[in-house]
Amino acid sequence: MCKKIISIAACCLVAVLSVVPASALSYTKVSNEKINRSDTLKFYTYGVSETANSFIILSNDTLGNKKVNFKDCVNSPQEVQIIPTLEYKPYLGVSLGSSGGYGGGTGFEYENVKGNYEVIRIKLSDYSSYFNSDGSYTDSVMEPYGTHKYTFEEEAALSNGDQFTSALCFESGGAFTCAVPNSKGEVEIHVSKEIGVQTYFSTDFRYKIGSTVGGGGGVNHRMIKELTKGDVNADWSVDIYDAIEIQKAVVGKTKFDKAAKRRGEVNNDSTLDILDATCIQKYLVK
Repeated sequence: MCKKIISIAACCLVAVLSVVPASALSYTKVSNEKINRSDTLKFYTYGVSETANSFIILSNDTLGNKKVNFKDCVNSPQEVQIIPTLEYKPYLGVSLGSSGGYGGGTGFEYENVKGNYEVIRIKLSDYSSYFNSDGSYTDSVMEPYGTHKYTFEEEAALSNGDQFTSALCFESGGAFTCAVPNSKGEVEIHVSKEIGVQTYFSTDFRYKIGSTVGGGGGVNHRMIKELTKGDVNADWSVDIYDAIEIQKAVVGKTKFDKAAKRRGEVNNDSTLDILDATCIQKYLVK
């Protein structure tokens, strides 16, 4: 009965709500992936060289902390076994010489990591004003530079010995991707295809200027709402209004761009139709 009432209410609202214009976000599907175990996290890389020094530490594990060097994941993903009932704290860290830093620390539980994932290519600045158009990030540093444009990799030392390094990591469900943007400011990341699973990014920075080593200033777990399956209208949550937007698209009252269509295709059959709206309704009454 509950499902039927929701469906009737949604159909009535389709007729009265105004058309919401679609945004133009870049999105290209690259491949499908799968995490088969609910106690496994997978770590991937994109554009990262074997000299990468960034890593994730998962703490509060009774079996001890777990460290993942992304340079060891260049040619194949690395798996880390976890205890799903425990809370873990992901840290993104970079080091420069003998100095290292950590960014992050918010606790998370990884209870629903098993399931379907996909690799997608996006232009970072389309999804967050945090990034420059080339995918870099400009941050304040000490004089004589004032600012520096970080490229999320270990940069070659300057002629005077000064050096900068940074890292960028994405997390979606149980998939982590450490990425270096390409020349177009794009990255390929692993994201969940399950309804309501959110995607986050974290950054960390480090520099050596003269004899001074500094860093920090990155962000921890900043959500990219436009990548959450089921959140069709990208308003930070999956609710009945997302099912309504799908119904409007099916009858031609609104038009989705590729990114919105991806968020709406929740049953992953490559077709946006009323069945996707029904899936969201079922998700909401679980």
